[in-house]
Formats: sequence, structure tokens, C-alpha cells
Amino acid sequence: SFVINTYTVTPSAGSGGAINPATAQTVNYNSATSFTVTPSTGYSISSVTGCGGTLSGNTYTTGPITANCTVTASFETPCAAPASISVPSSTVNNSFAVNWTASSTSGVTYVLDASTNGGGTWTNIYTGPNNYFTVMGLANGTYQYRVKATESGYADSAYEVSSTCTVALTCGAISSISVPSSTINNSFTVNWNQSSTSGVTYVLDASTNGGATWTNIYTGPNNYFTVMGLANGTYQYRVKATESGYADSAYEVSSTCTVALTCGAISSISVPSSSISDSFTVNWNQSSTSGVTYVLDASTNGGTSWTNIYTGPNNYFTVTGLANGTYQYRVKATRSGYADSAYEVSNTCTVALTCGPISSISVPSSTINNSFTVNWNQSSTSGVTYVLDVSTNGGASWTNAYTGPNSSYYVTGLTNGTYQYRVKATRSGYADSAYEVSSTCTVTLTCGAISSISVPSSTINNSFAVNWTASSTSGVTYVLDVSADGGATWTNTYTGANNYFTVTGLTNGTYQYRVKATRSGYADSAYEVSSTCTVTLTCGPISSISVPSSSTSGSFPVNWGSSSTSGVTYVLDQSADGGATWTNIYTGPNNYFTVTGLPAGSYQYRVKATEAGYADSAYMVSGTVTVP
Repeated sequence: SFVINTYTVTPSAGSGGAINPATAQTVNYNSATSFTVTPSTGYSISSVTGCGGTLSGNTYTTGPITANCTVTASFETPCAAPASISVPSSTVNNSFAVNWTASSTSGVTYVLDASTNGGGTWTNIYTGPNNYFTVMGLANGTYQYRVKATESGYADSAYEVSSTCTVALTCGAISSISVPSSTINNSFTVNWNQSSTSGVTYVLDASTNGGATWTNIYTGPNNYFTVMGLANGTYQYRVKATESGYADSAYEVSSTCTVALTCGAISSISVPSSSISDSFTVNWNQSSTSGVTYVLDASTNGGTSWTNIYTGPNNYFTVTGLANGTYQYRVKATRSGYADSAYEVSNTCTVALTCGPISSISVPSSTINNSFTVNWNQSSTSGVTYVLDVSTNGGASWTNAYTGPNSSYYVTGLTNGTYQYRVKATRSGYADSAYEVSSTCTVTLTCGAISSISVPSSTINNSFAVNWTASSTSGVTYVLDVSADGGATWTNTYTGANNYFTVTGLTNGTYQYRVKATRSGYADSAYEVSSTCTVTLTCGPISSISVPSSSTSGSFPVNWGSSSTSGVTYVLDQSADGGATWTNIYTGPNNYFTVTGLPAGSYQYRVKATEAGYADSAYMVSGTVTVP
């Protein structure tokens, strides 16, 4: 026979409570047993473990027993519960603060839950050390909250449950709206305080009949709006805040604004305090009113009477043709449908007509010529006559040099010295301008330079022409020197008025020339030096030689052209063998020779010119003469 196995389940309770039964229990194999766990006053069950069991309420039931085991119950002190929790009964906002009294247990963590279905379900919204929490982002509905305290080593406190809070979202009120009490303009800005609700849209209405009817003039996010294009009348404004999901705020209504359109004032008008010209510009600040017409008046009797001189859109006007006197101006702005602005009156301007100054006068600082041009800037006054004076004693005394309309003058016939000039502008009915004085110009007359001198690079003659460019100074005398030793020494060969000279009687050698210009009262010009010319004297060539083509008598004349070289001796040769050999038949000064007594044959002749100190000329060869 068989007996079922049994096992012992031993209960164990820690301090702060009891477990019942408190004695060991004998349990058959695979059976279970239960124990009641009871905490003492001020304690709660912390945990019950062992024998594979589970705790339900205060009852701990083991699992199937298959071996000896122990059920152990432990107890802990619970956290002190928050005594109260508060929420507003209702709100128009999407957020508010939940507050609760602190647990008397130090160091606790609070667990806050929210319910939107009357406590049917709860959602945790905060876990932390603070005894308050701001809920945000709420929609319309009814909300309830509960809170408990927790701490390690302690049982959780009981929940403290709040009353309900009904959320009916409404845009935050606009506390004020402001407009000017009156204006002379057709526009102004309406301002209002912002709603405390973020993201709202403002709706601004206007009324022109004391609030009987309203017209929307702006819908948008800004808390201001500039109204424009207003006519004369009384205006009132109201504004509210709107937002999707929110009830509109109440309207905030402004005080009234009376519009009496008046052209914006002209804050200033300016003229010069004095003027030496017959014209100047009157300037004034623009009116703040667009599209105005300005009316400008002038007075010449201290404001006793006024004459209109300009009506138009510009805020400036150039007055012209003024005579000497004192002038004053006033200006106002006008526009249809608007009252005129007040006049703005200028200070006085005293006109004392004076020729415009000459800002500069220029002369060269020095010159080697007896003439130059004096130039000066024109006066700003039209139709003036310029008076130009000259001084040769440092400004101690002045002599008039020019009076006329031109702003330049060509002075001539100057001698050596220092010259200074002054000029002023004059015009009938105007005071003369001040003199403008030039710097000094020192005149040191110098003959104009000779820019070039030319000679041939070489010649076979004993003469050639030397040419040079004329000096720019009239009436000069040229001094021409020659050097035959490379410029070591010079000899004057010509002094005169011509800018050329033919040198003659030259011998073989190398010649160089220099020339300068001189004139009484002038410094000499610098020398201009020529290149060299090499003379290699050669007798002038014989241009032709003539003989008859035949002679039956054996006698005939031979003629030739004279050499261009004077005093030459001619050497005449004869050949009877076609020029293979030559025989001299005449040497002398004549340019002809008669040959006689020739036997039959063919003859040819050649001739050259010779002269002591000269190279011989080339031979000139004749045709043949046949003697039968």
C-alpha cells in the first residue's frame, strides 16, 4: 500500500504585523495552503514571499507544495498622505496650477494623475518632488486630479482626490484700446493691449455714427493698425481677440477721435541772410500732407504787404532778377478738402548786388619770351567787364592793361623784369568784385633756340651750304662758327640774319659747325652743333668728250666738257689698239686739242682733269675715229 507524501510550510512575520496561522502547516504533495497577513496600526504590507505564492488583498496563497518551504511576510510604515489638493472650479484658459499640501514624510515623491471621465480612468501627468504642477494645453472639458506620496522603504500614501475643474476656453480680454482724441491728418494708428492668449487673431471694427453700426477694417495678428484715407468726422473703434477652439474675448471700445483735416505745417523756411547776386533759392520743409500745393509770397516792406511769386508742388523756388533791397518770404500748404496750414515766415535777406568774385588768375612763374597769356576764372555774374592791371614794382603801383569781356589777355612787348597782374569784374548797378592778384612772372628774354643745323656728311667739293632752323625770336642775328679739330677750337665764319651760309675754299679735312641766335636785350640762345662733314677734294668730272667718227685727212679736233673745278689741267691720251694701251698727247688748260698727221687706223681718246691738292677726276672716254 502507499501513503501520499507531506511537506511542512512554515510561516514567518516580521515586525509591524502578523501572519495567521502563525504555526507550521503540513500540506500534502502538490496541494496549496493560505495565510492571512495583517499589518499592525500604522504599518502596511511591504511584501509576502515564498512557496511560489501570490498575495491578493491580505490573503497569501502558496503554489503547489512539492518540498518544505517558508512564507515570509514583511511590513513597512506608509507615507503620510497629502491632506488636500486644490484646482480652480472653472477656467477660461488652457492651463492652471494644481496645488496640494505636502506629505509630513520627508523626501517623498508625488505621483499626480488626471482624469477626464469623472475618475473612470486616470493618466499620470507628473512624478516629482514638488507639491504643485501647472497643467497646460487643455481643451474644453471637465478635469479631476489625484495625488499620492511615495518613498523608498515606505508604503505609498492613500490618494487625495481633487474637486473638478471645468475648462471653457476664452480668448484673454483686451484691457485697453487707444486713439488720439483729435487729429488734423487723414491717418493715425490704433493701438491695443495684447490678449493673454497666444496665437490670437484681432478683429478691429470702426464706427462713424457713435457705435450704431460697425465696419471691420482689420483682421490679423498685430495689436496695432494704421487707419488711412480718413475724411473729416468722428471715429470710434472696437477690438476683440479670436482663436480657433476658444470663445471670442469681449470687445474693448475706444474713445472717439475727431478728424479735422488740415494741411501739415511747414516747420521752417530758409533764405540767406544776405546776397551779392540777384538770385537765390528759397527752401522750406515739406508738409506732412501728401499732394499739397505750396503758396509762396514775397515782401519788400518788412511784411506790410505780400505778393505771390510761386504756387506749385515743389518745396523750393529760385527767385531771380532781384534789385538791391531787403526781402522776406512766407509759405503755406493748401489742398482741396483740407484747411490751409499756417504761414511759415522766413528771416530777411539783404541784397547788395556785387559782381561775383574771380577765384583765380594765372601767369607763368617765368618766361624767356616777351609775351604770354594771362588767364582768370570767370565771374559768376553775367555781362561783366573785366579790368586787368599790371605792376612792375611789386604791387606798389598798377597800370591798366586790358578792359573788356574776355577772361584772358595776351600781353606782348615785355622787357626783362618782374610782372604781376590783378583783375576785377565790373558791371553797371553792381559793386565791383574784389581784385584777384596773380603770382609774379619773371621775364628773362632769351633768343629762341635753334632746333637743328645740317651739313652733308661728306663732299668732294671745296664748298657746301650750312642750313639751320630759324629762332622763334624775331630780328635775331645768327653767329656761325666752324671747327676743323673736332670742336676743340672754333672760328667764326658767318654773322648775319640768314639761317643759311655757303662755306667755300675748303681743303681736305673734317669740318663741324655750330650756330646760335643773338639779339640786343636778349640772352643768346644755346649753340646748336652740327654733325661732321668730311671734305675729300676731287676734280669735277668731265661730262663728255667728242671726236668725229672718221677722218680722211688724219687731222681733226678733240673737244670735251670743262671740269667744274677751276684751274685744272687736262690730260688727253690716245689709243690705237682699242684701249689696250694709251699714249699722252696733250696736257694743258684747254678743253680741246687738234690731232694731226695720223696714219690710217682706228683711234680712241680719253681725258681727265688734274689739280694740285685734288684727286684726279675719272677719265672720260671717246668713241673711235677711223682714218682710211
